[in-house]
Parts: sequence; C-alpha cells; structure tokens
Amino acid sequence: MEKSGSGFIEIGAETNDHLFVVQSIGISGWIVGGLNGTLKEWDGNSWTHLDVTHSHINGIGVLKHNATILVTHAGDVIERTGGTWQFAQLQYRTTLHDVAVGPERDRGYACGANGTVLKRESAGDWCREPCPTDKTLFSIGVAENSATVVGASGTILRV
Repeated sequence: MEKSGSGFIEIGAETNDHLFVVQSIGISGWIVGGLNGTLKEWDGNSWTHLDVTHSHINGIGVLKHNATILVTHAGDVIERTGGTWQFAQLQYRTTLHDVAVGPERDRGYACGANGTVLKRESAGDWCREPCPTDKTLFSIGVAENSATVVGASGTILRV
C-alpha cells in the first residue's frame, strides 16, 4: 500500500530461506535473520551474508555501539561486539523465541520454551530469571524498569 507517493521497494537479500526477524542498526542499516541460521546485514547499499550459526534465528536485539544479540531455536545466545561473534556461556539451554533490549541499550531479556526468561546484565553475563510458568514464552518487551513477556495459553507476565 502506498502513502503520499512513497511505498515499499524490494531490496532482496538473495536468499530463498524464510526470514523471521528484522532489526535496525544505526541510521540506515538493517540485520535480518531466519531459517537455518540465515543472517544478512544491510549497510544502506548492499547485503552482506554473515555465517554465525546453522540454527534458526528467532530474535535479534541491538545494544550500544551496534553490538548485536541473536537468540536461536537451539537455545544459543550469540553476541557480536566489534565485529566478533561469541556464544554466551549459559547455565541452561532451551529453544529461545525472542530477545529485547532496554532503552539504555546495555541490558536485555530473552524468552523461550518451558517458561524460560534469561536476563543480560550490563556486564554482559546472562542468567536465568525465576518464572512462575512452564508455558512457552514467545515475545518479550523491555521498558526502562520492567519487562513484559507473552506466551502460550494467554500468558502475560511482568518482571
């Protein structure tokens, strides 16, 4: 649908894989992720393929200085800082569905199967938060002093 003379234009990422998530990076950049670890980054002119994982990328978050967080179907949390991707050391792994970053862009939360909520501290460490449900959690939003997560069977929780 076009509005005021402008509309969508295709900027194809040269993939046939399903893409699940998109997140802005900087002023004109984008990062998209999806099936089988498909991960592409747009710099405003062209796409670059990023080979980070082979697991489905279910969520992308962007921290300060365009550091990037990925969460995967395999339960990985993968962070990029300064061009280097590193898998976070987690005490607990299960399918993760979403990640969100707070407004200060140094902490965040991830959510997933079996009532899993992970919290990222500003130092970069991830820990599992106690959660009163074992239902699958699909999406999370982070505000300045709280986070809200939604999931199966009408679950809505605030932390």
